[in-house]
Amino acid sequence: MQNRVRRRSLADLHPHVARPVVVAALAALLLLAVRFTGLPYGQLDWTVFSQAYETPTPITTTLSLAAVADTTLDEAAPAENQGDGAAVWVGQVAAPQSAARRGLFRFDLGQMPAGAHIKQATLELYLASAAGRLETEIAVFGVLDAWDERQVTWETAPAVAPRLTSAVVGVERRYYTWDVTELVREWYAGSLANNGLLLRDTDESTATLRGFFSREARIHPPRLVVAYAGAPPLSPTPTLSATPTATPTIRPTATPSPVPSPTATLGPGECNPDDPASACSATLTVHAYVDHRCDGYFVSGLDWPIAGARVNVTLADGTQRSATTNAFGFATFVQVPVPAGYSVTVSIRYPQEGPGGTPVVPCSGSPETVTLTAGDLAFGQFRYVPFRAQPATFGIP
Repeated sequence: MQNRVRRRSLADLHPHVARPVVVAALAALLLLAVRFTGLPYGQLDWTVFSQAYETPTPITTTLSLAAVADTTLDEAAPAENQGDGAAVWVGQVAAPQSAARRGLFRFDLGQMPAGAHIKQATLELYLASAAGRLETEIAVFGVLDAWDERQVTWETAPAVAPRLTSAVVGVERRYYTWDVTELVREWYAGSLANNGLLLRDTDESTATLRGFFSREARIHPPRLVVAYAGAPPLSPTPTLSATPTATPTIRPTATPSPVPSPTATLGPGECNPDDPASACSATLTVHAYVDHRCDGYFVSGLDWPIAGARVNVTLADGTQRSATTNAFGFATFVQVPVPAGYSVTVSIRYPQEGPGGTPVVPCSGSPETVTLTAGDLAFGQFRYVPFRAQPATFGIP
């Protein structure tokens, strides 16, 4: 019987033998490239060889997600839903009764691609208003139960997990941040339902309040910023070809022809800030309080909100709106028209008896009438207008 001859492949060779064989083969291809292209050794483009051995570098992408729901839970109005408010309030007001306020936010992770690795997730909220302590610590909790922005109240508040993190919030109007990476990773993995976040002051025993712009304010919206990594697209299969690189050829970059923007036709109720007849609007919140030192700061235990003050707003067309400040000294006006060249006048009439039954008078530099013009109350903005007063006589608590 004839002996069968078995063909051996590189895989049958010992590694110390196979590796030199592969190197020799590549060298032979290189020599052929030099022979048939006529290029000197130093002018060959080696990138085609190195591409095959490069390790893919993870690409980090940052995604900013807008809130899909937010609201305030108000202990003083336990059955009232505040899902349409221009601000989300967090803190506590001590007079005329102790009452806390807490904020709910929810974000949709639907824009996140599959298979991503979340490196960091940050909650970012812009401070619109501050009263009380110059600095206060606000904690974040993961929410365990589902809730509806237009229905949830203090009485129906969802349950929360243990405190996740906290951050110190001052009085400067800017974005404040909380690291919520671990919670967002759980949402993304599906190990915990994404029911959003709850914010509360870590000390609800003293009067300190912070108001953050909500998604309804349409300026400085709440956002969840997620940085994630994923594998880049696979590199194309390299082709062993010699490309001259000594004299690079400069190719002009094609510039796309500009596409003219379509001229928008406004329908009923739509806004054009340059058209006085269009329906641009903003939100206006008035805050009346006793400022004993008339220094512009609301100090817990010393200063008090003024309830029952009459606030009148005269619009650009001469019509008026009126409201009375609530127990916390606030009065809010929504959908205030702000056409081009507008002016809005806000005036206040303090009650005859302020907190403790003592009359109050305006602080110096805080007149009872304020006029807002273009730039003070822009389209889609939330505007906070404080009215500060001081006791006319001693005896106020």
